[in-house]
Amino acid sequence: MTVRIDVPGGDWVELRDVMDVTYGERMDIVEAAAGDTRFWTVDHMAVGLLLAAWSFETPPPGSGMERLRAIGELPLPIVAALLKDPAIIDARHAVFPELAPDPDPASPTPPSGD
Repeated sequence: MTVRIDVPGGDWVELRDVMDVTYGERMDIVEAAAGDTRFWTVDHMAVGLLLAAWSFETPPPGSGMERLRAIGELPLPIVAALLKDPAIIDARHAVFPELAPDPDPASPTPPSGD
């Protein structure tokens, strides 16, 4: 199921279902981000992986670095809105589960030094 996110300026971004993302696609975007001089967060990579369509004049590019760079060219308020959207946060946890907060930590860290 796709999700449409309304962003500032009356535009929208549509995300594809996390179940449609392959492990190979995930590795491609991680490799692209690691090989770039910009600092790409896991959130940016999640947007890049899930981006299906948007309402901007030019269509989103195919994948990998071209997609990350296109996201980097969007106006800051649009990227900020995307990165705060619950759909992206949930998707990030699904696509990068090893980075999701542990809902049931084994034990809290004891206070240090009394």
